[in-house]
Amino acid sequence: MNDDSILLLKRRVGCSNSLLDVYLDDIVSETNEVISNYIVVSPKIKKSGGESGVVILPIIEKSILLINVYRHPLKEYAWELPRGFIDSSETAHEAAIRELNEETGISTTEDRLVDLGLVAPEPGVLAAKNHIFLVKDCEINTEFSVNEYGHKEIRKFDRTEVIQMINGNNIYDANTLVAIYKYFTMIGVC
Repeated sequence: MNDDSILLLKRRVGCSNSLLDVYLDDIVSETNEVISNYIVVSPKIKKSGGESGVVILPIIEKSILLINVYRHPLKEYAWELPRGFIDSSETAHEAAIRELNEETGISTTEDRLVDLGLVAPEPGVLAAKNHIFLVKDCEINTEFSVNEYGHKEIRKFDRTEVIQMINGNNIYDANTLVAIYKYFTMIGVC
């Protein structure tokens, strides 16, 4: 649903790369206030409904798999779920299967994906929604592979450890928090 009370006066491309455009928008609010250079970060590939990425919550022997990944804007490592962009030629389901394999070395099939809905990780700046998938009963054939830039470690955590990590601010990524909340609600933990 769009709100026609906000009027876009002018849009300029601030910068761009292969995945994202950064726009500088001049807008007029419902109270006629002009806001200049409102920053909007928009993925170049979006599916219907604004989906541009996937978040994958792998369950292995009742444990949750997390990646310790370096986040340059924060200049620190953070524990997060695997995630990534949807390619133009694939569905969200296909992207989830591919991203899980690329980021962890785990292979899965579409019948093991459980749709947990959408998350808009930062709707004040990001023109994007991520599709969340639970992957139940992951089978591990080899050691987890850490082959993505900035990925330091991949580990399984039981529910108690995950709750402690959330409460201790060791998990603070919005995508990860929403996915875990939806999963815990589904299984009756929350």
